[in-house]
Amino acid sequence: VRVPAMESVSKQWYQRRVRELEKEPMSMDHVGNIAVLMIKSFPIVIFNKRASKTGRKATELIRQVMANFSISDNALLDIIIDTVNSRAAKKIYKDLNSIAGTRTLPCVFVNENIVGNYESLKRSYKV
Repeated sequence: VRVPAMESVSKQWYQRRVRELEKEPMSMDHVGNIAVLMIKSFPIVIFNKRASKTGRKATELIRQVMANFSISDNALLDIIIDTVNSRAAKKIYKDLNSIAGTRTLPCVFVNENIVGNYESLKRSYKV
């Protein structure tokens, strides 16, 4: 995966890249670890499901912590994995499992360290 210079990496770049991966006719094993690229590009990353109640709670809690510490909204990358059956989602799940040992969503990373799911986040960051 060719990643643009760090200062030019945007949330839109990742969304476009995931859509491009969906269209590739071959296996996605050659792509590299997409999750690692995301985690290294943003201080806070949440891998989420669209209809997840705990995912929404995790995002809300992270935003509260960010507000308390005056952290810019640009620091957060909230990745929504729409469909479990999509190739891009399967690739991201596989990548998450390889680095975090989990496929449970939401999965939160802060400064490249895994915080875990919503319950772990709640224990770590009491607001």
